[in-house]
Amino acid sequence: MDSGKMNIKEVAERLGHLEKKVLLALEGIPEASPEEIMERGGFEKLVEVMNGISWNQMKGLVSVEESASKVIFISGKEKVGVKLPERRLLESMMSGPGETSVDELKGTMILTDEETSAAVGWMKRKGWAEISKGADGSVKLKLTELGRAMYGKIGNDEKLLAVLISKKEVPEKECDPEAVKML
Repeated sequence: MDSGKMNIKEVAERLGHLEKKVLLALEGIPEASPEEIMERGGFEKLVEVMNGISWNQMKGLVSVEESASKVIFISGKEKVGVKLPERRLLESMMSGPGETSVDELKGTMILTDEETSAAVGWMKRKGWAEISKGADGSVKLKLTELGRAMYGKIGNDEKLLAVLISKKEVPEKECDPEAVKML
């Protein structure tokens, strides 16, 4: 045996319990995530793995690459409706003449007063409706061709919302940036 080279088991005999477990879990593989080390090493808690890695890193026995990524999630899922307010407004307007005044929307079962402003704003922003002032000073909303074309179709923001409702979180890199921005 070459005295200048020790195998991982010999090194592990000179270390603390958690340090040994980490090194033994890494034996035969070039790299692993803390979760993989936890599974391979039979650790009970992730904090044990992180401590063992940290101590081994300070001794120059392992190197650590850290990365951060953003995730998208919905807090308060119980507040999220099945359909966005602007979708409900679009569907309601499609069942009528395709135009309405904002005052006519208030007090209907389609939207709450709080949702009405948001729905009108998003209809305009998405290009689904044009907003104008009526002769009587009221705010009028009229569907655009794009709005009519979106009837029965699902927008990217609505697709993302459905995914977020069904999952705990989604990595941001897997999401359409425009849909994230809209939500």
